[in-house]
Amino acid sequence: MLSPNDNHMLTQVGSGTPMGDMMRRFWLPGLLPWELPAPDCPPIRFRLLGEELVAYRDTSGRVGVLAQACPHRGASMFFGRNEEDGLRCVYHGWKFDMDGNCTDMPNEPAESNFKHKIHATAYPAREHGGIIWVYMGLAEHLPELPGFLSNQLPAEHTVAWKRHQSSNYMQALEGGIDPSHAAFLHSYLDPGNIRGVPNQIMNRDRHPRSHIVDTDYGVLIGSSRHHTEAEDFLRTNIFLMPCYTMAPVDSGANPILRWSGWVPMDDHNVMRFTTECDPVMPIRESPKYKQRYTDVNSNGFLGGDEYEPASALPGSPFRTRATRDNDYFVDRELQRTRRYSGMTDAGTEDQAMTESMGTVYTRDREHLGTTDIGVIAARRCLLKACKALQSAGVPPTGALTPGAYQVNATNVFAPAGVHWVEAVREGSSPQPGVYPKML
Repeated sequence: MLSPNDNHMLTQVGSGTPMGDMMRRFWLPGLLPWELPAPDCPPIRFRLLGEELVAYRDTSGRVGVLAQACPHRGASMFFGRNEEDGLRCVYHGWKFDMDGNCTDMPNEPAESNFKHKIHATAYPAREHGGIIWVYMGLAEHLPELPGFLSNQLPAEHTVAWKRHQSSNYMQALEGGIDPSHAAFLHSYLDPGNIRGVPNQIMNRDRHPRSHIVDTDYGVLIGSSRHHTEAEDFLRTNIFLMPCYTMAPVDSGANPILRWSGWVPMDDHNVMRFTTECDPVMPIRESPKYKQRYTDVNSNGFLGGDEYEPASALPGSPFRTRATRDNDYFVDRELQRTRRYSGMTDAGTEDQAMTESMGTVYTRDREHLGTTDIGVIAARRCLLKACKALQSAGVPPTGALTPGAYQVNATNVFAPAGVHWVEAVREGSSPQPGVYPKML
């Protein structure tokens, strides 16, 4: 459990809050490249760390990110004209470049130099690894992009998508590092429907023994289950500062690798970015990818008809049709006869559980068990970083060590008695052009 003060520090991400200031020391996923498909295409609006933003791709193909409110009188730049390497407010014609400089002020006299005194809030953006990254901190603290393997591969080796959840980022993130819930929430009643050896083992042994190690990027979480008298099954979950998780998505030869970013839109909404990559071949050519995602369309949606139509709501058009208001279409007959949760897919199951806690869960009411030590460690890591930055200006772990993010969550068999960190080491260090060794 957490005290109310620590819970507030953990969950509030607006400008000027300890967590918000700490997160602004990192590059964060903001958009998917296809949302801005061509130079001078229509701008789009989005929300990140409590700020209303607008993004556009200028005439040269670069991505710019500005505060949505025009510096003149606050009209939305979402309605702006994207033209000639800048975004022009349609209210009075003021035009801004991607650095926030006012380049034209046509409603002022020709002799006026007022435009040189006006500057829009602008944030750097970089397009890499299937993500448009945004940095919202001070220029003098600008870090390198996190060194995920996906950021080191050709674009065609990676695919990314996202979905909105109506909850604080932290309770959603905690599900991404929870080592025991999959054996319940995502399971089937008939063991014959459970695919893959790792899932079969987790379904058979639902009470793993959990371990943690603090790292340069955050926390490595291990869970072990007895497989035979001589062999254990080991699985890792990873928390990476400030809002990323990894869990093994695949197994066997030629695995696809995944990370998720639980990116705070504000205190009550989170956008889950999911990035998958194949270290050897273009991912859409991977037999495993084709087998798992036969319904991925060209934009990267998983089942596009599962999303609400585009609207002005935060997170649109990445809001799912399954929501708290319709009980996520839970099917009690399905729950009774086939699937443990009564819901149809893992994403909806995770969303339902984390949203059912309320938008910001009050953590002084919880009762944590032994399998929650990874969640406890991730909270501790975040709070420690916030307090160190707030009290002494100490940069958070991870911001200065981007290379530490070149890791992978894995699952392996290991001889009983071998230390779990040593057992998972080989599969935890992915390299371009090589498939990591996994069960």
